[in-house]
Amino acid sequence: MSNNKALALLVLFSMAAAAAGDAAAPPQPTVFAALQVTPEVSDFWQTLSWFPDVAELLGGSFTGTVFAPDNKAWASVAHETRTGGLPLTTDALKAIILYHIAPGKPAFISDLVDDQVFTSALDKKKFTAQYSEGVLRLQAIGSAAKVVTPDIAVGADSASVVHVFDTVLLPFKLGTGSKPEGSVAATSIDTSTIEGAQAAASSAINAAGDSLNTAFGNTQAALGSAAGSVQAAASAAANAVQQAAASAATSGQAAVGAANGAVTGAVGGAATAVTDTAGTMVDGAIGAVPGAVAALATSLAAEAWVMSSALPPPVPPAHSRLLHLLDLPDSALASIAKLLPFCERLRLSLVCRALRRLCAGPSDMWYTVEAVAQLPFDEEAGEAQRLSDEMLLLNRVARWLGPRLAAVHVLDFAVFSSVPIDPGELTLLPVVELLFSKCPAGQPLPLAKLSIEWPEAVLLRADFTPPNAPRLQHLRKLAFPTVGRLEVAACLPPALTDFSLQDGTLWSDRGTLAAAWLPPTVTALHLSSVGLRALPQVLTQLPHLRSLVLNYNRLTGASNLAILEQLARLEDLNLSECFLPRFPDQVSALTGLRLLYLHNAFNRNVRVPLAAWSALAPLRRLVFLSISGNQLQQLPPCVAGLTQLQCLHVEENEFEAGLPLHPYLRNLRELVMDWQAALDSPTSLQAATALSRLVLCNHRAVDEGPGPGLTVRSAEAAEPLLSVLSVMPALRAVEDVFGEEESVTAPVARVMWQLGQRCPHLQLKMLPSTDVGWTLHDTDRLDSQR
Repeated sequence: MSNNKALALLVLFSMAAAAAGDAAAPPQPTVFAALQVTPEVSDFWQTLSWFPDVAELLGGSFTGTVFAPDNKAWASVAHETRTGGLPLTTDALKAIILYHIAPGKPAFISDLVDDQVFTSALDKKKFTAQYSEGVLRLQAIGSAAKVVTPDIAVGADSASVVHVFDTVLLPFKLGTGSKPEGSVAATSIDTSTIEGAQAAASSAINAAGDSLNTAFGNTQAALGSAAGSVQAAASAAANAVQQAAASAATSGQAAVGAANGAVTGAVGGAATAVTDTAGTMVDGAIGAVPGAVAALATSLAAEAWVMSSALPPPVPPAHSRLLHLLDLPDSALASIAKLLPFCERLRLSLVCRALRRLCAGPSDMWYTVEAVAQLPFDEEAGEAQRLSDEMLLLNRVARWLGPRLAAVHVLDFAVFSSVPIDPGELTLLPVVELLFSKCPAGQPLPLAKLSIEWPEAVLLRADFTPPNAPRLQHLRKLAFPTVGRLEVAACLPPALTDFSLQDGTLWSDRGTLAAAWLPPTVTALHLSSVGLRALPQVLTQLPHLRSLVLNYNRLTGASNLAILEQLARLEDLNLSECFLPRFPDQVSALTGLRLLYLHNAFNRNVRVPLAAWSALAPLRRLVFLSISGNQLQQLPPCVAGLTQLQCLHVEENEFEAGLPLHPYLRNLRELVMDWQAALDSPTSLQAATALSRLVLCNHRAVDEGPGPGLTVRSAEAAEPLLSVLSVMPALRAVEDVFGEEESVTAPVARVMWQLGQRCPHLQLKMLPSTDVGWTLHDTDRLDSQR
């Protein structure tokens, strides 16, 4: 996530620097960047960015002065040179650009003197600064220019400066037939109109690109068979590219002719490279063809601009990364913004107008929305004021969500109160209905997952019944991680598969929940700490249920455990901390069960007999079992017979002799147990040859003394366990659960210290609690790995 977040920030803040018309920015770090963000010279900057060496010169630590012509002047340069008897070529265009660059000490207006001479980057050609009637002018070889905008400082220490002028500085005189040094003769192109010239150039570019693509493929094919004859492969590569150049010249006529020299040079370089050695032959030939394509594309783009006397094309060259980002379509920008945390996405509207427009409507950047707020707190406010504050908050969130909901697939809405609210004073609001109140009625929404945390009471009603139900027809997961009270007044969405309520009260305005308040499509039901006193009757209406979590409910008087027998497809059952009055024998009918949580499952006054655990015997698909905290003095024999188990939690019991040696150990991958049981079970642990994770808790390590008291074990008592753990073949992690009030006993300290030295490959960790376990996702993943 961190790499994807760094890329997104780079993209968006680069665009902020390049956005024309936004708020004034501090001095740019380079001349290239300063020209880019100056609207008056955008055409000059775009043209110079065609030439990588020029862009690199001005994009680095350049020190000096740049005299930039404004857009009007730059747009007329091709016409002026053509009418002056010197049609503009690519080399001539580059020469003109270099003539505007004067390396050296930056020349601010206040530092200039009359007749000051500047030496340009073009073969040290010179021009002169003159003052006339208080106005600064530049006298070049072929033109004169007047300053429009002076002193655009560059860099924190003003190492460079840019002046904007109204005329292009020409390094040659027009009408004399002379040419700038290094230029190539331009080919005359007969086009009746500018549009015709543009079409001809476009056709040439397309034809040349297609031909060179074919040449590239031919070259790769020729190189693939170069094992027999290096010279033959070199000749094939050269011929392929030369044929492509000839074909491009025929298709593009004279416009491609201007780039013929670049292609020939690249081919020659490839031919030379491939004749050296077989190794360099492949790299040189393949590398030469893309170089020829790039040279041809740059040349044709420049020639097309010269022919049409138009502004530079909108698509920038590959090396101009900032310009490419500005040209990204909205869908691409939204995909990049999607990588940012939600709070940072909210700030994007402050970057530039383009992002402000993108943020205001539905786009992929709002695929996931994570809205968090806190209710205002006023000790003297009454219930009416609190209700008004809550309605205001919901209305604000609804107004923001309204125009964006058409793109939201996952919505997490969490509201917190700074102080506890009296359960007897909870205000009841249709939160879901209010959240969607600003979107068009009846419009289907793509929302697939909705999670709401709300400190007050939540009423579920109109959004899930006609005529509003169609707009939530795609809702699959509905979760209430924390609510004061959840009142269900209607059946939930018909396609719902997951429903979750934690740390709240579940009830109905009719006193009892309807038997069918959940649709039959539900496959996962999570009702944790919701005040249940018996199994909910709705379970009888859920034939496809795979996962049922009912932990932290007081099912002390549960008389309807027989409902479990009807859940034929159940694979995950959690009855931990449920104060059960007896062992739920009905689980024996759940032969498809994969995960069973019975942590501290029974009433404190109930000691379950070992024979009752035999109800687990038919569960031959069970791979995870937690029976911790149940006052067991030994592992039930039935559990020891579950040889298919891969994860076993037995901590917080009262084992007298550790774990028994039995085949159930051979397939275990994860084991959670007390330190005392582990110190007593080195031989059994040695049989767990597939064990990769061992979690140890409760630092108690004692023996019955000769007298009435207990004796704390010495550090040497850890040696048998250490010896076994050091040779376990699959073990990768040993984790110690360290409670806030626990102290470390000598054997525990010895094991954790010595393991690090003896087994450097092991990961030694500390956990705050034993709140670890598996889910159906884990079991499905294990099945897919088989």
